[in-house]
Amino acid sequence: MSDAAATIERLAERLGAGLRAQHLTLATAESCTAGGLGYAVTLVPGSSQWYDRGFITYSNESKMQVLGVSAAYLRDFGAVSEPVARAMAIRRDAGSAPWVKTATHRFDGSRAAVRAHTIITALQTLVELLKQRQDV
Repeated sequence: MSDAAATIERLAERLGAGLRAQHLTLATAESCTAGGLGYAVTLVPGSSQWYDRGFITYSNESKMQVLGVSAAYLRDFGAVSEPVARAMAIRRDAGSAPWVKTATHRFDGSRAAVRAHTIITALQTLVELLKQRQDV
């Protein structure tokens, strides 16, 4: 197993433990990771207890149809932008999303390396958010 794969698996286990402890579930909306985050968390035995579903919206059309991202956001900011990522995460029927956190990162390397770095960063961020929530 590669270092990245081992890190992803370890972080997914920590995330699952944190979600279980706080009686929370996770849903994902992915694009450039092509479902890698959903795959990573479902490597953990028992993940169906805390992972609800994932949406892979790679095309602009799917971002608009499935997640309700506006065409104007895609036109004005681009599919791979922080505003579009935030719009993907906010349920169109919910309006407010207090647990949505976005950030812009730039990773070097091959397409696969960038995807792995992205998944690791997302998992680390989720684990940290759960830790902060627990400390409140």
